[in-house]
Amino acid sequence: MKKTSLTFMLIGMMFMLIQTPVHSQNEKSMEWIRIEGNKFVSESGKTMIFQGVNIRDPHNLEEEGHWTLSHFEECKKWGANIVRLPIHPWAWRERGKKEYLQLIDQAVEWARELGLYLILDWHSIGNLKEEKYQNKMYNTTLVETHDFWLTVAKRYANEPVVAMYELYNEPTISGDQFGTMTWSQWKVMNEEMISLIRKKHADALVLVAGFNWAYDLTPIKEDPINAAGIAYVSHPYPEKRKAPWEDQWEADWGFVADKYPVILTEIGFALPEEEGVHIPVHGDETYGKALVDYTAEKGISWVVWCFDPDWSLERLSRHALARVAREYMIVSMYHDRALMPHIVMAHGQPASITHADTEWMGSSPIYTRRNKANLGIVGDGVEAAFKSFQFDIGAPHHFLDFHYDLVDDVHGYFWLPFCGAHDYVRQISHNDPGLVTNMCHHMEDRTFDATLGETNPLLRAIPIHRPPKPDELTGDHCRWEVRLAEGEAGAREGEPSLEAVGASAAAAFAFELGESLEPGGLEDYAGEFLPDLRLEDLSHAVLVRQAKEFALDVHLLMRAAYFSVDENFSPELLDEAAPQHRAAIAPPLVARLRDALHIEGDGMSTIGKMIQLDPFLVDDYVRYSVVVHDDSRGSIEFHDSVGLDDNATCRSPLDWLDGFESIAQAVNPWSFVSQTGERSWDIVIDPNRDPVKPHWAADMAGGGGLLEFDLTERAVAIPTRRERL
Repeated sequence: MKKTSLTFMLIGMMFMLIQTPVHSQNEKSMEWIRIEGNKFVSESGKTMIFQGVNIRDPHNLEEEGHWTLSHFEECKKWGANIVRLPIHPWAWRERGKKEYLQLIDQAVEWARELGLYLILDWHSIGNLKEEKYQNKMYNTTLVETHDFWLTVAKRYANEPVVAMYELYNEPTISGDQFGTMTWSQWKVMNEEMISLIRKKHADALVLVAGFNWAYDLTPIKEDPINAAGIAYVSHPYPEKRKAPWEDQWEADWGFVADKYPVILTEIGFALPEEEGVHIPVHGDETYGKALVDYTAEKGISWVVWCFDPDWSLERLSRHALARVAREYMIVSMYHDRALMPHIVMAHGQPASITHADTEWMGSSPIYTRRNKANLGIVGDGVEAAFKSFQFDIGAPHHFLDFHYDLVDDVHGYFWLPFCGAHDYVRQISHNDPGLVTNMCHHMEDRTFDATLGETNPLLRAIPIHRPPKPDELTGDHCRWEVRLAEGEAGAREGEPSLEAVGASAAAAFAFELGESLEPGGLEDYAGEFLPDLRLEDLSHAVLVRQAKEFALDVHLLMRAAYFSVDENFSPELLDEAAPQHRAAIAPPLVARLRDALHIEGDGMSTIGKMIQLDPFLVDDYVRYSVVVHDDSRGSIEFHDSVGLDDNATCRSPLDWLDGFESIAQAVNPWSFVSQTGERSWDIVIDPNRDPVKPHWAADMAGGGGLLEFDLTERAVAIPTRRERL
């Protein structure tokens, strides 16, 4: 989601953190850390290599609702054994000493519970001697800096969780902005601070940084700090030196690790197009791997900048994105199962055919056009049509197991060894021929051709065989031929739903293609047709966009469906059915997404995650922020975005903006929301109220085996038509 502005996210380095074994304490049994030679050592004599994360200033996190145990739990899950708290001078003054210390106290409590150590960092950038700084947020004085360290050292003198005091974040004298200061002067200032700290905390472990924004430690070779029990800091961002980096790192700061402990309290990179990217952080995975390998060889600790509470699909791996994208495709199945009963109960079974025609013919040409443009699919023949089918939410991968044989560009076949939609109707109707015919004939004939018509109005889908058929008959559920049929247009002229949905901002909304955070995969689908294409075959960036696209495609389908109810039946029916529609979809949707991404628990953190994944709140098209205040309280606020006012031509699912409540209640039935502003709500878990029961149609939405259906990656060897012959 495009939410509040992000600290730049160094996902590549955090991936390295997960992959690298770290030494951590058992929860609630923290030992003091001391220095022996060039190593950090625990009381029991164990060498400690620290690998952790920075978080944002606690003041900011608390104001944004992220100062919670769950935030530290996420750091722990990433593999951290230490967390750096960057305490900005302006925030220390803004909150006040007493109130800020309470935040640190809370961090100490959470860290102890999780077995994490803390670095307290006086987060200023500039020249402390001349009091010239990079930005107002870093403004401080020598007097204030001394007072901060006296206060902190006294308060945490008996607390082993507070492992290190980092005297000054990034000293620099580069350029005219910062004035002058020699290393000798800076050395004396650090020695004075160390002396002050040790009056209150005799064994304090202190971190000292060099110039050039805490990169350069070359003066240590000739003139080290005159104090025991200290370690040195560097911030070796990728653009500090050009690749290959290793020899330069050794000369600039790595040599120090031969004699003293070194900890890199800020490392990481950002890809060129990421929000917040700036010099010197432009980089990629080659920097991350080189730095991790170098520090491992030297026994150097490191801390990634910066762990940010906001979440986006970009953070998922290619493997996870492919699974989420399949889950979003299958929402089209929940959608019909949850809405169609309302229509049939009000207007009878024949109304379902009218409705299906209107919703699919009013959306599939639009999202087919969008997918072709996104993926670089060109041409007007069968190959382009088959490629489009592979990205059609009406044909969700595996559940509708489409196989293809492209004979040439005017002729091909597709068939389904398994069709979950037909299997469901067959189960609930006891294979009633009339109901099966409704779906497999009356609905499919027109909607297949409408979809094909977007590629070429002369393309036709001609059934070779299809249901209904006896239960005992095995083999393909259906088989179709696709060919050019001169003079037979594919799309129905004047389809009102197509015109209405096509005029929405959603139909023209464009997702940006970002940078891939993992290597490999197709950057488009302009090349040869792959009959056994898997979503895993796409690049990371394309998968991010495609997951968002599938969510928007379902949104377009729902728009056309709501238009159908309004125009073919009555607005009153839609007013009644739409809120229930979301409520019926939520239980299977939440259950499957939780399983796909291994999301456990029933507290507010889990509710927040599931709302972030809610495909009805289409990424970028809808902007919003979810805040977890504690394990039973949260809030959501929607921000100005294209999707919130996009209802000029037809009603939108977002007209019922509080539908996210159903997502919360699918996680925890004691969840309730209350509106606090025009577009903001509080979310509360209240065990004193009666729990909300699942909607009566939820079992239908996830029925017929859909709730348990396997959507994990699978490779399928598909024989060609000639091999079958």
